[in-house]
Amino acid sequence: MCAQGVDWAVERRENDIERYHNRRRRLKGRSWVERAIEGTYGSYAKGRRNISHQFLEQLQAETPNCKCCGIELDYSYVDKGSRKGERLTRGATLDKLIPSLGYIEGNVAIICFSCNRRKSDMTISDLQRIIDYILEATSDVGRLSAIA
Repeated sequence: MCAQGVDWAVERRENDIERYHNRRRRLKGRSWVERAIEGTYGSYAKGRRNISHQFLEQLQAETPNCKCCGIELDYSYVDKGSRKGERLTRGATLDKLIPSLGYIEGNVAIICFSCNRRKSDMTISDLQRIIDYILEATSDVGRLSAIA
């Protein structure tokens, strides 16, 4: 690659980082509902605009705890640089129940950051394969410990 191409790539990366930080600054003073719809990255925002503020406000009111693990959710804004430990884990995130359907009313739930990150965009069959693997692997460990 020529030096000119490298300079262009570096400049583009710097512009992307600047746009990201500008968006984060704009989101800082907004409510959880506004942040959930707007998202941190522009690509998230496009798909989330199909959900109304009223729907998310009602969903937030009905969801004080994570639907997966039951911990109390934190709806406050936490800057990514300071999101550590429990506050990061308890941060409320918008989850697509069936990923292929996207962010539409009736296909979203509010769960904690930790559960949403673990779930990612897996389907029920993906999650079942992981469960089956863990059950099989731990039963093998049980047999090994019985031999020892």
